[in-house]
Amino acid sequence: MAFGRAILDKERSVGVRGLFLLLVFCCAGFVPAARAQVLDIDQIPDIPRWTTLSDEDFVAGTKLYEERPYGDPQLAYEIRLPTDWIQQETLDEQPAAPEQEKDNDFLDRLYVGEPETEEPVAPELNLNRRILAEIGRYYGPANLGLRSRVEIGAQELDYDITARNWFVNYVLTNGFTLQGVDVISDSRVEGLYVRIERDVTYVVRVVAEINGQKLVMVSYYMPLEYWEKEKQWQEKIIDSFRLKRTEKVQIETLDTYFFLDYVSFDYPLSWKPEPMQIYALDDMAVRLVRTDGLGAITGDISVHFFDKDAEGKSLSEEVALLKEVPAKRGLKLGKLIEARPDYTFDETISFGQVEVYGTEGSAERTVTYEYWVAVLADDERYYLVTMLTVGRNADFYPWARNIEAFEVALRTLREQT
Repeated sequence: MAFGRAILDKERSVGVRGLFLLLVFCCAGFVPAARAQVLDIDQIPDIPRWTTLSDEDFVAGTKLYEERPYGDPQLAYEIRLPTDWIQQETLDEQPAAPEQEKDNDFLDRLYVGEPETEEPVAPELNLNRRILAEIGRYYGPANLGLRSRVEIGAQELDYDITARNWFVNYVLTNGFTLQGVDVISDSRVEGLYVRIERDVTYVVRVVAEINGQKLVMVSYYMPLEYWEKEKQWQEKIIDSFRLKRTEKVQIETLDTYFFLDYVSFDYPLSWKPEPMQIYALDDMAVRLVRTDGLGAITGDISVHFFDKDAEGKSLSEEVALLKEVPAKRGLKLGKLIEARPDYTFDETISFGQVEVYGTEGSAERTVTYEYWVAVLADDERYYLVTMLTVGRNADFYPWARNIEAFEVALRTLREQT
């Protein structure tokens, strides 16, 4: 029996699946030390929940708003707000532009559309891929120059990302003080943060939801002075928000990579595979890279498989070679950051373990990187999948994009039948 099969049989029998990769690294002469101190998105506190307001009292004190901004069904929503709040006029409620002299065809198209029609033309929403476009706003009553408000914004997404990672990136990018996150699902998250506007401190509770290719975020801005009076209402109002019709789509187009007719996996088209390395018909590998607009590599994924009975191969030796990969990029393998037990694999995969390591570079290297390592097995083969990515503390959004691509590859890695 091959050495790799013996290890796998042993880990099954003693039930220490979570320690498998760690033990193999130790056999290879590398012992992880204390965990690195980096942002761990799984350790962000949950949002405090303190409402004692009953559903009956909440409904009695609120009005239901049902809106369909710009006629877009993906943006249609409902939300309950206190009866003394007011709704700001939305763009589609603004009066039409007055008739005036037009100098040329361009102005004709700009003001009245082309071709001309007697029917009113609904305004179009061109969602920005970098900032939130406002699709709704509501105000509470003013008191000593302060008032609470609810803003609803939308954004078009280019790439697949969880709602949690999108929201964490939003908070980090804007420099807000994150208080907590509550993950409802991959597509819906609630959050609480603090920000300052014109010397006024606001406690902002939000819900962000991905719907198709769009993300909708509702933000309840509450002046800190209103904390005791409004905190229960803020919680209930955010919880009352619902999109009228939801759908889940694959945002970035996927392609399938084939190791001849043996093994395949999917990957986003923004990643480019390099030429396949064929060591033998039972031993192949490929590297995929993602680059920025200037051609710099921002993500690096490698997929390698070999038969358990391949001549001259052992799992421990192959895993030992993995620690040399960062050195080829001028990096040194660092401390264990985390194990990731939450991956879903193809039904043919009998074992899978994913661990994340930090890296150490030269003093001149200012960007930190992470090294992700996955060992999978089915009845006949071992699969080694690695990723070198910019670190979560260095640039959160590219990191979040990269781990989505890594997850796609792991989830779809399978034997061809």
